[in-house]
Amino acid sequence: VYIVRPKGTRKLKLGKSKKFKKRLNTLNTSVPDNIDVLFILDVEDPTAVEQCVKSIMKPYIYRKNKEFYECTIKKLREVIL
Repeated sequence: VYIVRPKGTRKLKLGKSKKFKKRLNTLNTSVPDNIDVLFILDVEDPTAVEQCVKSIMKPYIYRKNKEFYECTIKKLREVIL
């Protein structure tokens, strides 16, 4: 499970990936070299963690059907942990 932020914005992206470096390259394709990695946590069931966090963070969602949130990194980390 990870949190990244496109440089120049305050929006946070939540995601999961078994191959984070490959996923980061994919994210950097759409926004080259403009992604700050803020948090990575290895969990046993990333899908369950991600779904739980999405449910709790619903009030902070930036745009429907996207995994970007308008909140502090502290808030999002607290929900994950």
